[in-house]
Parts: sequence; structure tokens; C-alpha cells
Amino acid sequence: MTDGQDTEQPLSFTDIIRRWDNLKSFCADVGVPDPTARAWINRDRIPSHHWVTIIEAARARGIALDLGDFTAALALSQQRRMRTPASDTSDHSSTPRRQRPSRLVQCAR
Repeated sequence: MTDGQDTEQPLSFTDIIRRWDNLKSFCADVGVPDPTARAWINRDRIPSHHWVTIIEAARARGIALDLGDFTAALALSQQRRMRTPASDTSDHSSTPRRQRPSRLVQCAR
């Protein structure tokens, strides 16, 4: 990146969006509504089919951004997910499961 950004630290997807002066100009340049951009920030995720459009919009504004920034942001996002256990998908293998009573039905012959 040629605009003085630290190239050692990969950008997150949120960092990519924040390269614009404000969210309104990002939305106008990329062609997405404000709630969509806010959802991307909240999730720290930008769908890959928008990457090229964002790169082209950044280039038009003089913002240094390329596909490598997006792949690094994706890797960073995946690393963060791996470190953050999801409460609804946690492994309960140490918790014994309660056995349901067996319901054997004997058939009269």
C-alpha cells in the first residue's frame, strides 16, 4: 500500500471499508445501501463478488487496495473465528448426555 498504511498488519474487512472518508461515500462508490455496508462492518465480512467493484472504486478515489488485501482480510477473519468459540456450537463432549428411557414394547402373540 502506498498511502502510508502499515503493510505488516493485514487489513480486516472493516479496515478496508474505513479506508473511505465516510460510510456514505463508500456506499455511493460501491453501489450498496447503507444497511448492507453496516452489516459487512458488523460481520467483518464482505462477500467476494463485491471485491472487484470495491477495488475499482478505491482505485478511482486514489486508495491503494488490491485483491491481496481481501484475501489477507479473509484469512484474518477466519483466524479470529477459530480463536473465538461460538456459544451455540461449543463442544459438549465433557458433559454427559442424559439417556432417554428405553421404550420397549412387547407384542402380544
